[in-house]
Amino acid sequence: MGGRSRMWWVAGMAALVLFVAGCGDDDSSGGDSAASDAVEQSAGIFVGTVEGTDAYIAVVTEDPEPVTAFLTDGTPDRAPTVAVFLLGRVVDGTLDVSAPEAGPGSDVEVLGTVHAEEVTGNVYIADEPHPFTADAVEPPAGLYEQAGTQAEDGRALSAGWVVAPDGTQRGALQWGLGEWRPAPMIDPTGTDDVVVASEAGDISVDYDQPGDEIFD
Repeated sequence: MGGRSRMWWVAGMAALVLFVAGCGDDDSSGGDSAASDAVEQSAGIFVGTVEGTDAYIAVVTEDPEPVTAFLTDGTPDRAPTVAVFLLGRVVDGTLDVSAPEAGPGSDVEVLGTVHAEEVTGNVYIADEPHPFTADAVEPPAGLYEQAGTQAEDGRALSAGWVVAPDGTQRGALQWGLGEWRPAPMIDPTGTDDVVVASEAGDISVDYDQPGDEIFD
């Protein structure tokens, strides 16, 4: 799937912005401040779970490209309570990702430290901290995304999936500026498209894995 064209953001989708913070002196915040082994941004794919939630988080770093991240707890049988795309950079090993004051995910912020083999920190949902550790992974684990497909009524599709090393997934999809919905499971080891439902009928769409070229 590395040959598929990458489609990052779609018209009508609120942009989510990365704000970079400096390293702190106190490392008691569960990963908010940079540890001594923190690294500058380098190429890697990291996947993990978020404590106190059923969410998975994926972080993709591709120096010198921006960091891409996705957080969701959606499953094929359950609508997501959180689904957030994030974009930004790592500075001095510190990851500080938050959404604009208005728009989807505005109550979500991610503060963390990037290590060589993991990203650690906290996901803040409505100011409540949820520690996470995302380990370095290789495909087919990682982040998958789709953006740009349009329904007959002109609404654009945004979708994201986080695939863990054991094959379990979390995913969500959104038509236009509507609510995030359950997403069907994908086959990250195959080449088949995924079929998603729309009000105009089922649509077959492809998906892309940011960062897969790291391992080419």
